[in-house]
Amino acid sequence: MTPKVSEQDLFIQSSVERHRAFVDREAAAKDDRERLEIFAEFVVAESRLRRDRYSAAFDSMAGDIFDLTRDLWRSYGSGRRSATPVTTPAAASDGAKLTRTMTASSDAPIRAGGYKPCLSPIPSMAMSTVPDEEDSRGRTQSRWWEASIEGGSQGRGGRKIERSKRESKYMGVPVEHLIQLENDGPGTPHDSGSTPSAFGSTPGPGSSGQGPPTYYGPNEYPPEKTGLHDAQQQLTPKYPYWNHSAPATPDPYKLDVSRLVTLPPPYPRHHPAVNNNHPDLAPIRNTHRSCADLAQVEEVKSLFSEKLSQIREQHRMDATARRERMRADIQSRVQSGSMGYAAAAQAESSFEADEPKRMRDGLKMEYDAYCAEVMSPLHALLSERITKSTAAIDHLRSALDASRHSNPNQAQEEGDERPELLEKLTLLKWLSEARETAHRELFSLESERNEMYKALVVLPYRAAGQEDKAVDAEQFFEHDEKERRGNLEKENLKRVEQLMDVVEENVTRGVEDLLGAFWDIAPGLLGVVQKIPLDLRRERPDLLIPPMEFDENPSYIDHPLQYLYTLLAHAEKSAYQFIESQTNLLCLLHEVKSSVMVAGSKVMESERVAAGEGEHSVREEMEEVRRMEEERLTADLKDKVRIVDGQWKEGLGDALHGCRQRVERYLVQSGGWDEGLQE
Repeated sequence: MTPKVSEQDLFIQSSVERHRAFVDREAAAKDDRERLEIFAEFVVAESRLRRDRYSAAFDSMAGDIFDLTRDLWRSYGSGRRSATPVTTPAAASDGAKLTRTMTASSDAPIRAGGYKPCLSPIPSMAMSTVPDEEDSRGRTQSRWWEASIEGGSQGRGGRKIERSKRESKYMGVPVEHLIQLENDGPGTPHDSGSTPSAFGSTPGPGSSGQGPPTYYGPNEYPPEKTGLHDAQQQLTPKYPYWNHSAPATPDPYKLDVSRLVTLPPPYPRHHPAVNNNHPDLAPIRNTHRSCADLAQVEEVKSLFSEKLSQIREQHRMDATARRERMRADIQSRVQSGSMGYAAAAQAESSFEADEPKRMRDGLKMEYDAYCAEVMSPLHALLSERITKSTAAIDHLRSALDASRHSNPNQAQEEGDERPELLEKLTLLKWLSEARETAHRELFSLESERNEMYKALVVLPYRAAGQEDKAVDAEQFFEHDEKERRGNLEKENLKRVEQLMDVVEENVTRGVEDLLGAFWDIAPGLLGVVQKIPLDLRRERPDLLIPPMEFDENPSYIDHPLQYLYTLLAHAEKSAYQFIESQTNLLCLLHEVKSSVMVAGSKVMESERVAAGEGEHSVREEMEEVRRMEEERLTADLKDKVRIVDGQWKEGLGDALHGCRQRVERYLVQSGGWDEGLQE
């Protein structure tokens, strides 16, 4: 018996064959450069294959994977340092794409229909894999220009700005880079001078502005450090505001405000929750649309209503015609003498006795038609919609439960890679409302059917003069209607309370996360704002402006504070997303709480009416109660929003707004104001 070959055995066999093919290609290569390229392609392809094959294990040990591959490309020789940039193809391509995106966006029409806003970029965080070769002073030998004793002079203050892991997650950093940052430990240096911005990029030492900084060999130096006597190596400043150093080196004498762009989260988001258009939720949105669309239900009911009107009109016309024929026949026979008055009265009485049976047959026909053409198909349709909406609700709740335990250092991907919490909760609320609509439509169908059946039952009693039995039958159907409505309201209240529990729990968590995120970035942004002088006419800051900005905005040469204004406006809009999202979540919770309040009042109303109280007076009283409760809930919402808005103003908003107004006044006075800066 031939042993069964496992899938793992087949994978190993194919791996061996790929390795043989790689070895053959390497042996046939004409030089070492080609051999390295072949090897790099092989390693990348194999790693991607295993990433997909062992995806579950990779997700659980992603941090360990990056730690295990830390020594990739590290030389076995001691004391030798690579002169090439330490980067990855992905990082390099991302940097190139970012620069192309920024360049293209500057030339594109203002917010065209197909425009995709570029996210707030950050410098590449690729990890150096070369030996440290650091001396006791904490920096590489003969690398005095790369870092000062204080950790580097970037901008005023002579101190390198460091970015924490909690800050990094708001900058649109790939998850893999954050894992790498976590392995490297806190305090990964952030060279703000080499930070690209949404408006341009500032290359760092040996950097092209499209990837991580270049690390030079022990005998290699940046062009600006090879000696001022070498005219070929000198880089002449192109613009008057870059007059203290070459363009490739951040100027220590200028004020670096790039954090106003790099620290806040991406803005605007590609898929903001208020648009409700994230592609990941498209199937659930389709389910909601199909479940909430009552056009088919209304069409079926409308067609039957027209048909029923025609049937009843035909019955009325037939009854009138029968009565006219009966009277004409009796009158003719009386006039001819073939029927006396007593016999005529008897014939008319017999006709009246038979007429209720004909009417009952007509009502039975209407009832059967309603059950066949309306009740049965719509009951199946609405029941299917309830099932679908319930499944979608359970799916969303499972997704919300899975994301309950969030990593505080996890990258902020909501609104772009992942749907925002607000969009999920809003869709959950809409699905619940669609399901409740389906339940009420079913209740309405049953009520209409019962009304038709009641007419069918009561008619014989009325015709027979048994009024007491007719009243008893009507009271039975009325009691059944109230009992069914009470059950409907109780079930509705139960479902809405379950919805509120889910929404309230997630809103509380979401508001806490957003509040924490705001306070993660607020101090860093406030620190930049506080460096801007209060009196700009007496003390105008000398800004560190990337050269690309001058190419795209020549007006910055004469009015450099225009650049500061655009960054302040971007930071204000971007950081305010955290406040706006909190407000939207609180408003959503308010809507759900209002739904619970209304559902509870309807339960109370149905119970009181069922107990015998006057329906009209009870309804008016409960409407007043609902109005007062809505005012109380609205006041509570306003208090919470006021607190959130107060935190924004005190923590950052007032400072940003005030600084932007000062810059605007200065630009107006100096002739540098442009209305386009407010766009």
